Amino acid sequence: MKKLFYLLHRKLSVWLALPVFLWAISGALHPMMANWFRPQISKHFLPPTKFQVEGLLAPAKVFKEVSSLTQVKLISLGSDPVYLGIGADQELFFRDARGGSEITKGSEKYAEQLARRYLEDVDSPLKSVSRISNFSSVYGPINRFLPAYRVALDREDGMEVVLDLRTGSLASFDNPLKRAFLRAFSWFHTWSWMGGPENFWRITCVLVLSFLALLVAISGMGSLFFMKSPRKKSLSRMRYGHRLVGALSSCFFLLYGFSGIAHVAMKYDYDHSPQQKSERLISPDQLTGQLSEICIDLKEGIYGLSLAVIGGDPYYRIAAPSGVFMRRVDDGKELLLGEELFAKELACEFSGYSKDQIVRVEKISSFQKEYPFVFRRLPVWRVFYRDQPILSDTVDLEDSHLAMRVTSAQLVESLSFTYLHKLHFLDFLGKEARDWVAVISVVLISLTVLLGVGLFLKRKKRALMSRS
Repeated sequence: MKKLFYLLHRKLSVWLALPVFLWAISGALHPMMANWFRPQISKHFLPPTKFQVEGLLAPAKVFKEVSSLTQVKLISLGSDPVYLGIGADQELFFRDARGGSEITKGSEKYAEQLARRYLEDVDSPLKSVSRISNFSSVYGPINRFLPAYRVALDREDGMEVVLDLRTGSLASFDNPLKRAFLRAFSWFHTWSWMGGPENFWRITCVLVLSFLALLVAISGMGSLFFMKSPRKKSLSRMRYGHRLVGALSSCFFLLYGFSGIAHVAMKYDYDHSPQQKSERLISPDQLTGQLSEICIDLKEGIYGLSLAVIGGDPYYRIAAPSGVFMRRVDDGKELLLGEELFAKELACEFSGYSKDQIVRVEKISSFQKEYPFVFRRLPVWRVFYRDQPILSDTVDLEDSHLAMRVTSAQLVESLSFTYLHKLHFLDFLGKEARDWVAVISVVLISLTVLLGVGLFLKRKKRALMSRS
């Protein structure tokens, strides 16, 4: 057993030195991107716009040439109220809510307006607006929203923002330094150069190498603890340093190794749930009701308007200062407990379960430990199931979208990755201290690798000299 530990460590470590070194060094980029060198933006959220509905045309009149829609929203473009229609293929239609005319280049204009509001920048010239259809090394799956729009203004700091026009949300923001960090992290830590997040060979290669790297660490610890160690005086400085630093970093190596393997293994069953959206189509000619009549009692105005299909019937989901109301699109009749009913219907659509399998629902109005900021959407409703592989679905009613899904396997992997790989079990120390521990740990791992490579080269040199 002792000899096996020693041979495993010596033979495998040569082949695993470069991958482990790259993983470790690129891992140090995470706290730099997330905290230390993170660019600052003026606003992360925009206050809602209040609309007066008098004089607004019925959506049936402005979308009469569109065959079907999945969603209709009321937004502001400049100082004008505008209907935003979303088609089945996520095509966006912008129409003047008072005159009904089509707004040319509506996506570009709305994206620019949102970007300027988030950046609080009305002066910088517009450089470009581009549509993002797929995740990449700079705009990764953690940003959730697809399709999205990247807006670049001609600014000295090079700041660019990525926006979801369907919700008006800020998906991501970055400057040249962060974009460089993101590319380096993607190339060297997640190996995006091998393919997309679902690429079988990429997942398999990373998983196999991660498993072998873990064997190297375990065999090194076995050699250290189970073999009789020679006295310090009989060891070279390099060998002694390799053993000492390896012992100090071994605990973190195991934490990163086990949690990383679990994280990568889950990629075989890639989770597409963040992109699930309702496929219910509505014919625009159903939307004949006048908003001024449907909202006649809401004299203070409304903050938002979207569509909801409940029990096969279309409703307007109306957000007002006095609350959120579900009202029929034709006669304005209100549906009691409409949000709860809609949350259940969306959850059943996304999961394929029946309403009888729902245990309870709850509204989430702020980010929390069980629903962190990384999921972006608020407010949302969480729907819990009884005795099912999917434990819960969290849905965004305003966008008819799945915000978060939790299964037993995902819960275990998520907790492992959050607490072990990202070291959140050290949160009691504070964010700054936790980040420093993370950086120090990967520096120790990198130093262990470099000293090990130095020993290997030293042995090779000695062997060549003995032959000559």
